[in-house]
Amino acid sequence: MAMRALDQVIDQLLKVVPMGEDLHRMLKSQYDTVMYSAPELMPMRWRQVADILVDEMGIPPFTELWKKQVVKIWLDK
Repeated sequence: MAMRALDQVIDQLLKVVPMGEDLHRMLKSQYDTVMYSAPELMPMRWRQVADILVDEMGIPPFTELWKKQVVKIWLDK
């Protein structure tokens, strides 16, 4: 199985996270960072995005549809 491109995953996440959410702003910042990161830094960037998702989304179960979509995208389902 090929590794997914983090910039594409963040782009998908940005499409479902509402614009007014802090998470949207944070993901946009990470997207900009990822675009200029060296390939060897990608594992660290994946971890940073994962940490942001955990901190900003709270504890499941999620009732908001967009949060459920974020989980599906992140888990590649």
